[in-house]
This record gives sequence, C-alpha cells and structure tokens, in this order.
Amino acid sequence: MAAKSATRNPARDYCAILLMFRHGLRASELIGLKLSDISLELREVYVRRAKGSDSGVHPFHNGESAAERETMNVPAEVDTLFAS
Repeated sequence: MAAKSATRNPARDYCAILLMFRHGLRASELIGLKLSDISLELREVYVRRAKGSDSGVHPFHNGESAAERETMNVPAEVDTLFAS
C-alpha cells in the first residue's frame, strides 16, 4: 500500500484515503474536517457535505479509529485535520 510507506506523512495519507473511500468524501469535505468533528470515544466523525448533500455523523469502521489516533498528533492550536 503506497500510502503507508512511500510518502512524507504515511499515517496522514493512509487516514485520508481510508476516510474518503469509506465515507465517500470529496476532497473539499476531507480538507474541511476539523479535529473537533472527530470523537474517538464515540468512534464517529461529523461530515459537512458539499453540494447540497445532507451533513451528519458517520460511525467509524474497522481500523479508522487507529488511523485517526495516529493522524491527530498535531499542535493544539490547529483545529484542521488535513491541511489544504
């Protein structure tokens, strides 16, 4: 899996691809995710949909919580999960 080894930040890239695939996220929706949208305790993520689709809470599936945990090691003053 290329996202896990051949990039500058493999944990972040793996998490991004996993979220996009499993939740059908557009690139703009992925970049719009904030740390406050993610609850590791409840194992869910709040997705703000673009283009008039319904926003809402999505449950995490197998492996997503672990991927998120690795990705969330960002400075406390930053609320974005993925930089644009």
